[in-house]
Amino acid sequence: MLLRGGRVVPGFSLGAAAPPPSFAQCQVDLENQVVAVVGAAQSYYLQDVATFNQDFSDAVLALQAAGVAGTESVGPEISRAGAQSATAPALAAAAQLGKQLAALSKSGAAVPSQDVAAYFNQSDADRALALASQMVGFYQAAIAAGAAAAGQSVPQAPAATAPPAPPAPPAPPGGGTNWPLVALLVSAGVVGAVAVAKVPRGRWAHA
Repeated sequence: MLLRGGRVVPGFSLGAAAPPPSFAQCQVDLENQVVAVVGAAQSYYLQDVATFNQDFSDAVLALQAAGVAGTESVGPEISRAGAQSATAPALAAAAQLGKQLAALSKSGAAVPSQDVAAYFNQSDADRALALASQMVGFYQAAIAAGAAAAGQSVPQAPAATAPPAPPAPPAPPGGGTNWPLVALLVSAGVVGAVAVAKVPRGRWAHA
């Protein structure tokens, strides 16, 4: 408000709060900020499997970044959209999964004599994929519940086009690929195109 001589000047307001986002916008941001990055991580995972790479750090780091985007951006946005009594349970569940995803430790042992640092292995990546896919599900549930409670049109997640299935490589020594989990993510729509450039091993960045 604007004061003049200790009195409020009618018609003036400073720092007015922005209107809350719609649940449709929340759905768009979920797809762009979380689902697309999970899709990129899935591509890294499949590439590591196909090349018998034991270091899945690129996939796990991307999944952790998707989790951060969910807990620090998309989740709070859904909460601001309204109907918090309807959205709170699913958002709380997603937040707990996000903490677990961020806290994942590296199971791949370091080999100092070979200048190999500790890394995320395939089991770590499987766990990260499962946590990230569950987070997406809870965010979608929160959006649907909030939209219904607020009387808004329930937004539909964009139909995902699954990428061509890569040829299944022979099972590497010491264990196979968690193909059922990969298939679940594809069928659930946790695949997206995103401009992500792989930089030195175990790191990723937006292009």
